[in-house]
Amino acid sequence: MTNANRSVGEDKFRQAFDGKGFQLLEPVDPMVNYSFEAGAVDPWTLELTASKWWLDEQDRPTGQQVTLATYDSEWPTSKDEATEDLDKLRQTYEKAGLESAMQQAEAMAVREGSIKVDRPDGRLFTEGPEDRFQTQRQLDLSQQVSPPDVEMDL
Repeated sequence: MTNANRSVGEDKFRQAFDGKGFQLLEPVDPMVNYSFEAGAVDPWTLELTASKWWLDEQDRPTGQQVTLATYDSEWPTSKDEATEDLDKLRQTYEKAGLESAMQQAEAMAVREGSIKVDRPDGRLFTEGPEDRFQTQRQLDLSQQVSPPDVEMDL
């Protein structure tokens, strides 16, 4: 991808998300992006999510979200917890990169029960373009080696 194409793709993402209330992780990628958000899903529940975003054929934002944690309505305690967990994910991203942050998100989603630890499809997000990271489950699956086919003489 040329720098000009990359810049056009980044600009399309920025325009598509302008005013949408999602904070894409920087730097913005021209193909697929991610965000972490915490917000109310109803008057009694806050939810922390990881989102994957891509643009469809008409350059409309399309995405998939995974719930990482839910917090009951014990304000302000639940809001503080959600904000703290959100900050931890963003700090991990800034210090250790996308893969580490998404592996942390994966661990949270497993604890929440949003995804299974032993899922056959190890991805965190199952829709859209290929991810720019590997989950811990994907790494674990890739290290499982099948025994070679061996003919035994009897």
